Order: sequence, then C-alpha cells, then structure tokens
Amino acid sequence: MQVDVLVVAGGGGGGSRGEFRFGSTGGGGAGGLLYEEAETIGGDITIVVGSGGSDSLGFRF
Repeated sequence: MQVDVLVVAGGGGGGSRGEFRFGSTGGGGAGGLLYEEAETIGGDITIVVGSGGSDSLGFRF
C-alpha cells in the first residue's frame, strides 16, 4: 500500500517570569516536521501519541 505521511511534533513551552506573576515571556521553539509522499508500507503500524508536557510553572493541564 502507498500512503502519504505527515508527522508534526509539538514545540517547547514558553518561559516563566516567576511564580504567579503576570506578563509574558517568549514562546518555545518549533517542533519537528516529517512529510513523505507515496511511502510503501505493509503489515501492522503502531502510532504513539504523547500526552503533552508541563507548563512553565510545572502544572499539567
């Protein structure tokens, strides 16, 4: 079977100005990108999806 594959990875989180302070800092860096056209695959394929990361203060949403 031939398929087109697009994988987009999440980027890094932004920084923190300190605990519970208002304002903003710069965002994190971009994630990775993989794009392949007409890839030939066969058999079973396993796809793993991450659960995300913590915010800049260590909380998970």
